[in-house]
Formats: sequence, structure tokens, C-alpha cells
Amino acid sequence: MFWRITLPNIKWGVVYGVILCNARAMGEFGAVYVVSAELRQTDTMPLRVEKLFQEYNSPASFALASC
Repeated sequence: MFWRITLPNIKWGVVYGVILCNARAMGEFGAVYVVSAELRQTDTMPLRVEKLFQEYNSPASFALASC
């Protein structure tokens, strides 16, 4: 019932929500990166995920990002 009735009626709302959530997450990462990237003692979670990903430690970066 969900796949045939509900989802077709709300699909554009769901698509818009996913796009908006992704855009806000990227914007938030940009703000965190600009503010705290210059401070070496600051290690926020988004910056740590990026450092792990840049070091080719994908399992750790995905595990931390899913928290």
C-alpha cells in the first residue's frame, strides 16, 4: 500500500527534502571548516571524518559519519 499509494503522492516532497538536507549538510560543513580548520587543537566530528577519508581510512570515516 505504501509503495503504490502513499509514495507516488509524496515523492516530490521526499526528493525536495533529500536535496535540501544534503545542501544544508554541505553548508554546515563549510562553516565548520572555515571557522575551526585554522585552529589545530580543534577537531570537530566533520573535520575528523574528512581527515580519515583523506587518509584513505574509509571504514573509520563511514563509521564515524554514521554516528
